[in-house]
Amino acid sequence: MIKEIVKRKENQKGFTLLELIIVMAILTVLAAIAIPKYTGVLDDSKKKANIANIKMIEEAADLYMTNEVDNTALKTGDISTSTHTLLDKKYLKAIPKDPKNNDVYTITRTGDQIVVTPKVTAGYN
Repeated sequence: MIKEIVKRKENQKGFTLLELIIVMAILTVLAAIAIPKYTGVLDDSKKKANIANIKMIEEAADLYMTNEVDNTALKTGDISTSTHTLLDKKYLKAIPKDPKNNDVYTITRTGDQIVVTPKVTAGYN
């Protein structure tokens, strides 16, 4: 009978409670290291997407100003445009949104400089 109990213990498969606790501790440490790195990469990619969107809109607005707006309006600075105008005139395929806040972009022109900034606009979110 004692031989059967010893034999059964030797053939048992599985993990002890201590082994499971050690594995859980290792997984917790790995998660504590990996999660902040993942969120940092996510934030960085959103910043880069935002910069790419701004450059794309600036180039589309510049093309629009060059092709569609007459020289007198350019000289006086009496120009208004929006991402919706650029979409309607086929300078943009879609209206990009700020990846971090899901905001639309606004376009302002100061002299020869076109400035694109993310801004919440009611009705377009």
